[in-house]
Amino acid sequence: MTGRRNVAIDVSIVSELKNIVAKKGMSLTSYLRSLLTEALRLEAKGLHAPKALKDAELVYVLRNFKFILIPLEVVENNIRIDEELLKNSREYGIRIGKVLKELGIDISETIDYLLHDVPTTPLGKDKIIILPTQGTSRVLIELAKGIAEGGGLKVSETPHTAVIEFNKSLEQTQQRKTSGRSF
Repeated sequence: MTGRRNVAIDVSIVSELKNIVAKKGMSLTSYLRSLLTEALRLEAKGLHAPKALKDAELVYVLRNFKFILIPLEVVENNIRIDEELLKNSREYGIRIGKVLKELGIDISETIDYLLHDVPTTPLGKDKIIILPTQGTSRVLIELAKGIAEGGGLKVSETPHTAVIEFNKSLEQTQQRKTSGRSF
């Protein structure tokens, strides 16, 4: 027999959930059970469920821009990197940044997500410096700088480095980063 406990949830949240589940043809109980079961499954794997949902939202939005998940090894030696590719990546990033800002997606989290494997160094609480790299990472860096620009963040560049200034404390972004990646 399953024991039951009451959980306090704001009335406004319950009301929104009722509207959502009605559209899906589900009961509130079955929807919450499914949601919590998946959250527990993620947590059992060492992932932070709220972070996983935020990352999933970002992946969903980026897929609208024809982003695909592809191993770096597949493209590492098979893409010819030239100035036009870098310029196009930057311009595309600007367009993406504008849309993400309009959708209310956190630009700093998006950049953190994209540059996860690119060498970066925090500068104070609200800036990162992107260190020089070679290969396909340069394309990703240009895309991220474009997203920052399009999202309204300040990007300062020298011939060898770039600095992105976030609108909020970098500590907050880094805390979310260390709380567990969802991918």
